[in-house]
Amino acid sequence: MSEQLRWGIMGPGKITLTILSDFRLAKIRFDAVGSRSIDRANAYAQANSIPKAYGSYQELVSDPDLDVIYIATTHNAHFENAMLALGAGKNVLLEKPFTLDANQAKQLAALAKEKDVFLMEAMWTRFLPNHVAIFEKIKEGLIGGAGIDVFPVEPEKNGDAFTTPLQGLPNVILTPHIGGSTEEAQQNIGEDVSIKLFQYLERGITNGSHSVPSIALPPVEGAHRILHMHNNVPGVLSAINTALSKNNINIVGQYLKTNEDIGYVVLDVDTKLSKRALELLKEVKDTIKVRMLY
Repeated sequence: MSEQLRWGIMGPGKITLTILSDFRLAKIRFDAVGSRSIDRANAYAQANSIPKAYGSYQELVSDPDLDVIYIATTHNAHFENAMLALGAGKNVLLEKPFTLDANQAKQLAALAKEKDVFLMEAMWTRFLPNHVAIFEKIKEGLIGGAGIDVFPVEPEKNGDAFTTPLQGLPNVILTPHIGGSTEEAQQNIGEDVSIKLFQYLERGITNGSHSVPSIALPPVEGAHRILHMHNNVPGVLSAINTALSKNNINIVGQYLKTNEDIGYVVLDVDTKLSKRALELLKEVKDTIKVRMLY
């Protein structure tokens, strides 16, 4: 391993731009980026002055010149991608959420231990400024005051105690993130989640989703709507259109939206042939899920 750690990025999503900016302030070196699309990897590498771009995650973790892989793929892919990187003997910084369940987390920890590599969730609050040091500087008069709104430990629910060494000091404003624990906030969260679930189940709307491309389309009269989710790889939309065309199924309307890993197609088709269309779409390679909406 070199004296300076060499980093690779897995999944060039928007969140990585913040990481790039912050890490480079600390002179951290990024040598490669990996995507499921070589075009996306090349574009990201060129825009962010990264020397190497790979069109697959396997190629990225196989690079012998990389010491650490920062994983910023979609939540559902974290476990699989981290297993790949750890299996290749790479240290891993894994974006939140670490995994989807405790069993996956245990498997990652076990593999990291077996490979003798570092594994950590990208939880920035672990590295907050030392509040004890701030307390001491204020008491000494070296700092006149402070306003702090993020803390290593904050109340998880209504009624939990909030404690910090900064309480009771003059000219100090403390605003812990307790808003989400109030009854009003919990009610708003419940209503918002319920509305979004209804919109997806009944209308196929995915606005606000962190893992599925965002789509919101009005209903179309005289047609049946089918939702098709697939791995974001080249050729899927072409395969969909070819399968339907060969069976003389008319597409009334079609819309595609993608993110790094997932493609989401909304199809409005002839009502008389919608059942056949549904069967054909299930057979398209790289399909994740197909559903008749109405």
